[in-house]
Amino acid sequence: MSVDERHRRLRRRLEEVLGHEEAETLRDDISGRGVTRDELRQELHHEVTGLETRMDARISILGNELRTEMYQMKADLLEQMNEQTKTLYRTIVVSNSAMVFAVAGLAFGAARLA
Repeated sequence: MSVDERHRRLRRRLEEVLGHEEAETLRDDISGRGVTRDELRQELHHEVTGLETRMDARISILGNELRTEMYQMKADLLEQMNEQTKTLYRTIVVSNSAMVFAVAGLAFGAARLA
């Protein structure tokens, strides 16, 4: 395949993807700067590296926010469990006390009758 044929195919593909005006602008920009493949590759590498850095920072921030939220949920859950345990304990103490007084009342009543 000749170089001219490759350029025509690339031009058609650019126009399909970007549209005529955008493809023309890109071609003018690239040809006007005299950009080489290595320069494009370096620029792309620089852009990708910047994107990776920003993504890493964002993921780190989101991870910290998630951990903070999970710790808060854990603290809230532990507080609720603590309150439920206290309520259950009080209920058991009051119920057992009532049963002890009832048995004591029966014992005194039976002793009085005897």
